[in-house]
Amino acid sequence: MTFRHILTHTGGFRQEPADLYELEPDWLPGERAGYHPSTSWYVLGEAVCRIYGQPFQEVVRSQLFDPVGMKDSWIGIPPDRQTEYGERIGWMYLTRMSPEPHDPSNSRPEIAHVRQSGNGRGPIQELGCLYEMLLAGGEGLLAGRTIAALTSRKRVGLFDHTFQHEMDWGLGFMVDNNRYGPDTVPYSFGRLRGPGTRPRRRPRLQRHARRTPPQHPRPRPPHSHIRGPGAQLSRSTGRALSPVDERGRQPSGRRPAFFVTLCLGGSALDG
Repeated sequence: MTFRHILTHTGGFRQEPADLYELEPDWLPGERAGYHPSTSWYVLGEAVCRIYGQPFQEVVRSQLFDPVGMKDSWIGIPPDRQTEYGERIGWMYLTRMSPEPHDPSNSRPEIAHVRQSGNGRGPIQELGCLYEMLLAGGEGLLAGRTIAALTSRKRVGLFDHTFQHEMDWGLGFMVDNNRYGPDTVPYSFGRLRGPGTRPRRRPRLQRHARRTPPQHPRPRPPHSHIRGPGAQLSRSTGRALSPVDERGRQPSGRRPAFFVTLCLGGSALDG
């Protein structure tokens, strides 16, 4: 098993932590694909902690959040900060179950939970700072060739057994998948999580959009909540884009804005 298998979701990890050490039957890492919602990221997070010799929260703070200017973003918000933020902390929803806020996701212990596979919370503007850093070629934090490696196709044409669809992936980033509509932009990339945010970065488009969760539940097919909004926004903004070069910039030299779509929960901090 390699980090590449983890980042391209080809490792065959099972969903439940109790089964973490057992791969799916007849699964050859790198040859089959299936999105790992959580378990593989515990392995990756533990590796990061051992490399830096620090707890995961401290690594993310010192190596990413602080350098990028994401001062109100957290992987688990500490209890004292929860008190400080007060009503700025947005409610999380699981609208396929109920139109009401999802109480387990909004409890103080859950908000404080440091989880390598998720529970990243913060203002939507600060999520934009992360994508602006990528658009600007790394701004001294990442090399342009690293950004190009992360966002170029590393997994191509494999059927994803979780999403039940053929999907391409970079190293941790989803790229160019038709589930986002017929006008999917070839050089866009991003990540999806639920409940919460689904950021998408589109080169050369001055576009920033946010979708709030629906107010009433309704029956829908699996994963449909990650298709419709993107298709709508793709149709409204879709046009030919250019790939990034090894410096992480467009050939024209134009610095574009980021593109973000929110799904279900919205931003964890208001504003």
